[in-house]
Amino acid sequence: MQTDAIQPLTPEIEERIRINPLLNIDTFIIPSPYISDSSAQKDTEHSYIWTEEGEILGYLLTYVSADGTEFLIYKLVTSPYGRGRGIGTAFIEHLAARIPEKAHIYLYVWEKQYDTVEFFCNKGFVPGDSIVYRNMVYHRLNALREAVLAKVGRDNLIAPAADEIGRTRHDARKTLSSLTAMVNALAPENAGRIIEDINRETTTLMNMLNMYRDSTAMAHEVNLQDLVLERLVSYVEASREHVELVINLSATNPMVLGHWLNIGRALVNLASNAIDAMSECDRPGRLSISLRNEGERNVTLHIADNGTGIPAELLERDEEGKPAFIGRSTKADGKGEGFGTAQVWSTFGPEMLDIHSVLGEGTEWIIHFERSAIGLTKRFSSLQRRFHELEVLQEEIEVSSSESERTEVITAIWRVRKKEIFIFELLEQFSRHHNIRDLYRVVLSYFHGGMDDDEFASRVSEWKGEHQAHNKWLSTTARRVLRRYENLASRVDMNDYRGALFKSYGQSVDKVIIFTLNPATRLFLATDRKLAEHLDFVPYLGGDKTKVLRGEFVGDVNIDNNPIYLGVWSVDSEEDLKVKLNLLREGARAILKFGIHPSKRLALYQSTFVRYQRDIDSDASCTFSEFAALSLEELEQRFVREAEDEMQGFLAALD
Repeated sequence: MQTDAIQPLTPEIEERIRINPLLNIDTFIIPSPYISDSSAQKDTEHSYIWTEEGEILGYLLTYVSADGTEFLIYKLVTSPYGRGRGIGTAFIEHLAARIPEKAHIYLYVWEKQYDTVEFFCNKGFVPGDSIVYRNMVYHRLNALREAVLAKVGRDNLIAPAADEIGRTRHDARKTLSSLTAMVNALAPENAGRIIEDINRETTTLMNMLNMYRDSTAMAHEVNLQDLVLERLVSYVEASREHVELVINLSATNPMVLGHWLNIGRALVNLASNAIDAMSECDRPGRLSISLRNEGERNVTLHIADNGTGIPAELLERDEEGKPAFIGRSTKADGKGEGFGTAQVWSTFGPEMLDIHSVLGEGTEWIIHFERSAIGLTKRFSSLQRRFHELEVLQEEIEVSSSESERTEVITAIWRVRKKEIFIFELLEQFSRHHNIRDLYRVVLSYFHGGMDDDEFASRVSEWKGEHQAHNKWLSTTARRVLRRYENLASRVDMNDYRGALFKSYGQSVDKVIIFTLNPATRLFLATDRKLAEHLDFVPYLGGDKTKVLRGEFVGDVNIDNNPIYLGVWSVDSEEDLKVKLNLLREGARAILKFGIHPSKRLALYQSTFVRYQRDIDSDASCTFSEFAALSLEELEQRFVREAEDEMQGFLAALD
């Protein structure tokens, strides 16, 4: 972690933060800015900022009790360009390492921010009492300094590459063995079922390898019953050993939070070890799998075999609660590396596992799960939380043409753009049943007066998605976006804020943003590349594609080395080549007026249609200021090349 990026928060820097739109676009600060202890004071000694190349990407504002024993995380804010990089975790660890021993850290989080609650619980915080603040319920999360340091420190540990490769190889070998057994069992009467099993195991293997590449997967909701049937039963049935399988799935609502792949790997490892243990006995093997209710909140999974069992001395636990046999082979022939039990232990740990075994009789693993309190998929709950947060963004900054500061207007633009980007993500939820580009064209038409609120809501209500709630969220959010843009346009001259309108798309850091630009008017329209083609915007920008430019960018446009692309649809003649070069130059000048750094890189698209022997050189690149200042002759010398003969008259690149 780049801890040298963390600097003290000073009053001067607080003022810089106050006027920085990127650090004020969220009215829902994580955590909630609420102080229950009236004696608590702002603690500048334990408040920090995160800076890179002079830019503030996040800050932590802390309050401390009068006796110096309780520290409130009052605000923890990250710029859109700093999210997903571990800045929040670094702040928490930095704070915990610098407060007194036995001190407490606490904060308040809105009850609907499920993933935020989970984030802090994973850092050692424990939910406590709830309070009502501004007519909403907030959970108090509390942690001892030592608990935070222990948890964050453990999370930062990275398994040695050789060990992780060994574990992955071990699990992959089991999957490949299962695939081989399935192929051997293939027959005309079972071909359909076996092929489905092979496809599932192949997908599991690919996910396993992907997991090695990306070990930071978020927890999600897992249906234990589906997991048992899809992974465990199919694995046992594919085994070369004859095993009687007894299944009892009596638990209701077996939904738990965890990692589907991790839990699946652990169950396969348990089944594999059980099959090996039973194969060493002279009696028929019998494997029992049961899923049971344990009170209202818990579910237990029991996996019991009648194999060789584990010696009593190997069941003894150390001071951390780990039995002696974990991580070592107990097989009679000495084969095995112990990776299977180590993976099971790392997935569940002592709090979730009970192990009972009698030498010569068999072994039973009991895994205790707590039901998911969310009752929703991780993706759904994340979208739901964000919808509710954006509802609160209706507490808009009041903007008037005569009184508002420029930074307030820019902040308002970034906020409404955040809602628009949320619409992009909602549209993706309908991709299984619709062409989402067709759906986006409906949204675009609505934004430009092609239909009223009622017609738009009716159209959206007919779309088929994973959850009916997505339809309502989309129509509601789109209506709010349109109203807010109309409100802003009625109060200020939006031509004065073209830069904020353009740059604010960059907060969608994980999406390629395409735009179509009219250099003469500096008007543009933009969206996520998955949702539209550049041509979709042409009718709203004058209707003549020969007078507009195609473009795209990713993320923060203030990063100079990350280029903005510009291009034209076609070059038809020598005269047209000069026209298009001039159009590109005017486009560069228009974007410079948006406040883009003169040193920002400009790259060029290849023309969509190659109709002339000379074309724009898509391999050439320079800065925006350089391109904007070149004469037409200089542009022709540097940014034109001979077109490839075989491509003339054909579609050379997809729009």
